[in-house]
Amino acid sequence: MKNAPATSILSLANALLFTVLFVPFLCWSQAAGEINSRLLQHAEACPRTNNEVATIHDYLVGAAANKRERAELFFYWMAKNIAYDVRRFQSGDLRETGRDILKTRKAICEEYARLYKAFCDRSGIACYVVSGYAKGYGYDGGFPNGTNHAWNVVKIDDAYLFVDVTWGSGSVTNKSGRLIFIPEIKPQEVLVESDDFRARHLAGNPQWQLLEQPITYKDFVSHDNFAEMQGTAVASFNFRDTIAQFSQLTIEQQRIREWEQICAFRPTVNNYHRASIVFAQVAWGWSTPEIYVEADVRRAKQTYQQGIRYLRSALAAAKRQKAQMRAELDNMEKGVKYCEYRLANKR
Repeated sequence: MKNAPATSILSLANALLFTVLFVPFLCWSQAAGEINSRLLQHAEACPRTNNEVATIHDYLVGAAANKRERAELFFYWMAKNIAYDVRRFQSGDLRETGRDILKTRKAICEEYARLYKAFCDRSGIACYVVSGYAKGYGYDGGFPNGTNHAWNVVKIDDAYLFVDVTWGSGSVTNKSGRLIFIPEIKPQEVLVESDDFRARHLAGNPQWQLLEQPITYKDFVSHDNFAEMQGTAVASFNFRDTIAQFSQLTIEQQRIREWEQICAFRPTVNNYHRASIVFAQVAWGWSTPEIYVEADVRRAKQTYQQGIRYLRSALAAAKRQKAQMRAELDNMEKGVKYCEYRLANKR
C-alpha cells in the first residue's frame, strides 16, 4: 500500500505512486459491514492455479446474481489471495513496476486498485483508479510529499461507490520493528458511499469525492470529523456530469486530465513531478507508432510541452531528485524535437 493498511503505517515517503490502507468490505446483499458468506466461500474455492484475470473473473462471476455481487466477489478473491507487500513498503520502493501481481500474489495500493479495475472492466462495471490522500497509522497532520494512496470508484446501478481493496483486505502492524501484514476482511471499505470513508480519504481530483461541494485539502487535514471538514466547502460542480464527461475521454486523455486536476487541487513538487512522468508516457505513446498520424504527433508535442512546464515547476522547488528531474527534462525536450522532426517530414 502506499498508504499502508489502517492498523498500520501511513507512508508519506517520497514515492511518486500511491499505496493503499487495509480496511473492510461491504456486501450489497447483506447489511453494511457484513460479509456475504456464500460469495466469500465461492471466492475461496477459486483454483489457486488460476493466474489470469480472465480465468479468475470467469470463475468468480459464476456465483454472482448481478454486478454488485460481481464487484463484491472480486474484492473477496483479492482479499484472500493478494497480500500487502510490506517489504517494498518498508524499503520505500513504491514505484510502479509492471510486475504480474497475480503470480507474485503481493501488491501495494495502486497495484490493488488497478487489478480491481481490470476485473471490473471485464465485467462491464465502470471503475476508476483514484489517487489521493489517506489517513492511516502514523498520520501526523499532513501529506508534504503529495498523494500517498490509491483506491477505486465504481458505478453500479447509477450509484457511485468507493472501494478501497487495500484497507479492506487486512492491516499492517509493527512487531518488534518488523512490519507484518495481517489479512482481515473489512467490509466497510468496499462498495460504500459514506462520510466515514471521506473522513479518511481525500481524492486528489475533487470529482472523486462524489460531492457537489468538495472539501479542501486544508479542511481535510485540519479536522477528523467529516461534518467539520465541510465548513468552508463551496458549490463547485455536478460531479455526476463531470464524471460522465471524463468517461467519454480516451484512456490517455483521462490520465492527462486526472493529473491536471490533482496538480490544480494541490500543487506540490511530487504531484507536479508525477504528472510530468504521466504526460511523458502518454506523449511517447502518441509520437512513436510507425504509421504517421499527424494529429497524434501534434498532440504528443503539446503533451510533452505540458510535461516540461510541470517538471520545471517541480524542479524549481525541489530539494532532492534534481539530477533525475534534469535527465527527465532532457528526455522530454528530445521528445518535442522528435515530434517536430516527424511533423516536418510528414513521416
